Amino acid sequence: MRHAIALAERGAGQVSPNPLVGCVIARGNELLSEGWHERYGQHHAEINALHHAQNCDLTGATMYVTLEPCAHHGKQPPCAHAVADTNIARIVVGCQDPNPLVAGKGLDVLRAAGKEVLVGIEEQSCEWVARYFLHAMKSRTPYIVAKVATSLDNKIAMPENSGRWLTSEESRIIVHRMRASLDAVLIGVGTVIADNPSLNVRLVEGRDPVRIILDPQCRTPHDSVIASTARQQRTIIVTSDDPELAYARSLLEDLGCEFLTLPAVGSTIQPQEIARSLFARGIRSILLEGGPVTLDNFMHAGIVQEMHIHMAPLTLGMGREWDFHVDPRTWHLIETRSVGCDQHYLYRIMPH
Repeated sequence: MRHAIALAERGAGQVSPNPLVGCVIARGNELLSEGWHERYGQHHAEINALHHAQNCDLTGATMYVTLEPCAHHGKQPPCAHAVADTNIARIVVGCQDPNPLVAGKGLDVLRAAGKEVLVGIEEQSCEWVARYFLHAMKSRTPYIVAKVATSLDNKIAMPENSGRWLTSEESRIIVHRMRASLDAVLIGVGTVIADNPSLNVRLVEGRDPVRIILDPQCRTPHDSVIASTARQQRTIIVTSDDPELAYARSLLEDLGCEFLTLPAVGSTIQPQEIARSLFARGIRSILLEGGPVTLDNFMHAGIVQEMHIHMAPLTLGMGREWDFHVDPRTWHLIETRSVGCDQHYLYRIMPH
């Protein structure tokens, strides 16, 4: 199962809105075949593993799959029926699929075919690898991962005109890998104005995420990199539904920007409403790279599931500041590691 989990991760950034899934077929200690869900719309992990095993005798073999095989017709035929039609004797499933179209039906198909079915093997690890899908399926909102780079004294940016990045190149590579593996990256318009970022994937191979700009008053500059490349990289600007902003929106729409217009309370659009609306537009996971105001708004709304803190070995003394107040009843530190000269801390929200 651990090998199946490693296989599943190879599909990162390629299969959304489907889950990452890996599959291994073995007999005893003999590996007969393996597969993973490689790209959305293409064969699922189980079918790829079966295809690679087409010249093998599967009598008495065991299939290990990280997520319950599907039992419905989507982009592909149901995997559970394909597995049921083989001579595989036992199916070991990491975790169940909460999709109402599956939700135990895949297990029922396999048991009805006389297969031995075991569920919950390496369950937490399997749930972790499929966490974006599982959360989105259960909550109907995207899984949100926040990332912040800080100094030792909680400053989040180098002094203006310093010409330096706060964190190491190794840390920036990890951020680009995160961008490539999540559906979208979200920042506030203040970051667009201050930093004029691209928010694309440059330091690793992978597809560019959808860019989401939280901009209640429609202040995104027309000459920003974000606006000028909106036809090359999907860009959604979240604004208030104030009719007086219609002209400003139309100018950015002419550049290729999409708009999500929502009610605002003062100058604030509720993060929960943003999350629900982005889910409706097909966004299942978001990397939150915003400044302190955006981070605080989403954190206080209680809709951030992971926090990645990349801490550089510097004390700056002055500049923009953000402090992650850890409540041990809410957040759990699950990983600390050195990356280049930086320290990385991964926190995860505690399940209710």
